[in-house]
Amino acid sequence: MTSNDIGNVTKFFNANASRIPPSFKHVIDKFTELKGEKEFMFDITAGPKAIVHDIEIDKDMSVLFDEDHYQNFVSDEFQQQLDLMMAVKVKAMDMGIRELETEIRDDVIDRVTSDIMLEMMDLKDVGTEEFMNLLTTLTKMAGDFVDTGRFEDALNIYTAIRSHSFTGSYAQAASGTVEYFFKSEAFVERLLIATRIWGRTNREEVVRILRAYSAQTITPLLDTLVEEQSASARKFLLTILMEIGSDIIPGVLERLRDKRWFVVRNMLMLIRRCGNPDHEQQVRKLVKHKDRRVWSEALRAMFAFKSKYALPHLKVLLSAEDPEDRDVALKIATAYRVSEVAPFLIEMLGKKDILGVGAYDKVSVVKALGEIGDPEAVPHLEKILIAKPLLFKGYHEELKVEIYRSLTGYPFEFVKHFYEEGLLSDNVEIKRLSRQATLAGGKGRKKDK
Repeated sequence: MTSNDIGNVTKFFNANASRIPPSFKHVIDKFTELKGEKEFMFDITAGPKAIVHDIEIDKDMSVLFDEDHYQNFVSDEFQQQLDLMMAVKVKAMDMGIRELETEIRDDVIDRVTSDIMLEMMDLKDVGTEEFMNLLTTLTKMAGDFVDTGRFEDALNIYTAIRSHSFTGSYAQAASGTVEYFFKSEAFVERLLIATRIWGRTNREEVVRILRAYSAQTITPLLDTLVEEQSASARKFLLTILMEIGSDIIPGVLERLRDKRWFVVRNMLMLIRRCGNPDHEQQVRKLVKHKDRRVWSEALRAMFAFKSKYALPHLKVLLSAEDPEDRDVALKIATAYRVSEVAPFLIEMLGKKDILGVGAYDKVSVVKALGEIGDPEAVPHLEKILIAKPLLFKGYHEELKVEIYRSLTGYPFEFVKHFYEEGLLSDNVEIKRLSRQATLAGGKGRKKDK
């Protein structure tokens, strides 16, 4: 740095003196002294230029550069401004790096590459050799996409090539690729394996590609479901098949003849979700199945299809001697809000029960009536609340709580007085439910939802 350069620096700092920390001015003054000295020894000279390797600074100024005196050199306010400027710069750099990392990920590059190649297939002047090369490369990419769970990218390639199989100069080549590659046993097997590996984390994409491949995948999926030992895997397969939709029904109906109860139960679940009333006859045959898990699912399907034969079966089950059969029937009545059984349930609720031994059964009845919401049940609920059982008081207390929980299913004007009395109850839960309902003032009732 020449003496003129030092002078220019000094002038700049003098012009901005109000912005510079006072202690920093001491350093600038030292440079000013260098320019003012008439005799000065340079360390190195080369023609008209000279270099000062070291300058002498006094002890007071050197102390400013010590780490312990850094705050004397730079004020807190000045340091905060520096930190703020650096933080913004670092944040901007981090954001830029993250955006760059996103754009250079392998999956992004592969997707962009496949999109470009699909666009090239649509070009009018693409030659036969170029088109065949594109088909070869794209089929390989589709296989890689499937293996790594990128089902949407694989489906895009399949859909594009399939569209070329219907029209255009290379329809025959595209059609052959669809038949001999995409519909081959080897590719379908890869797809099914990938479904088990990646399907849970990428369910929407896997459902879309399986729908496109329904003709090739439904049968092996049903076969896998039948033989699957893991409960969680069966649940996943059921979910996938339900989302594929009505295309699965022919294969499902064939498997209703299976001797294993769990296979038949699972097929009935699929029929209930994906079938329609046209399948009622096959379902009705299984309402009298010896296994409760089968006949209960058959009865649910009949209610889902609004079968006229469902209600008579339900009434028979509500009168069954086996308490577990009655409990299942009550759950079905609750789930489907079967209003036709309300009189029958009210009759069950009104049975004399001095000892309280029927309280456990009546909890399920109260739940069912609450879902149906028939006001005719209200007087019978009130009788239970004022009853004084001699035994099993714990069960009776549980029944009273369940009654208050079920009140949201009835018109507010019919049960308002229950809440007024509940506010004075010694039962903490009844008091809480009553306070909550009173504050809501009848809003948020089940009937209003």
